[in-house]
Amino acid sequence: MENNLNASFVIIGLVASVPNLNEDVWLSFTKQTLFLRPNVRRLVYMERVLDVNRSKFEASWNRSIFYLNTTGAMVRRDNDTEYSPIIYETDDKSYVLLDPSAYPILKSAIYAARDTGLFTLSPATRRANNAWTMGAYLAYYGPERDASSFSTAAELRQACLGYVATVLNVTEIFSRVLMRYASVANSKG
Repeated sequence: MENNLNASFVIIGLVASVPNLNEDVWLSFTKQTLFLRPNVRRLVYMERVLDVNRSKFEASWNRSIFYLNTTGAMVRRDNDTEYSPIIYETDDKSYVLLDPSAYPILKSAIYAARDTGLFTLSPATRRANNAWTMGAYLAYYGPERDASSFSTAAELRQACLGYVATVLNVTEIFSRVLMRYASVANSKG
């Protein structure tokens, strides 16, 4: 978990320090820092988009914010008060403009990160490949601003610009922990 949190702070630093962040810079930085986060392969940056700005945001990308339905089809995101579409990612699959907040189980963790400034985790969910995963979220409030800059949840909510998110493969993490434990136990005899 510490590795995941540290990776999130490193990426918040990137977002805060590069005013013209683009996909090339994002991919270059995340590839060059992979050694710092051996258990965190998938990093994303999700922009916070209020409903009043949705049309302008979608026009700038020339596509709609979407989610994947139960059959895996891309579906335009229903209207909501705000959205959290992925705009940068490190995965081979392209989920740009996928909105994780379309899924209630992830939305609660995303909004908790926004309203508290804390690193939050979603409940574990099972993927199609039978792996259990969790979303981990850290809100971004702008350069040189963090949660301590605000005194209320309303102020945090107002200032939130986006989120750094990572995907934890819980199955893999616990498998590694159990292998380390077994290795230590075997070495002690």
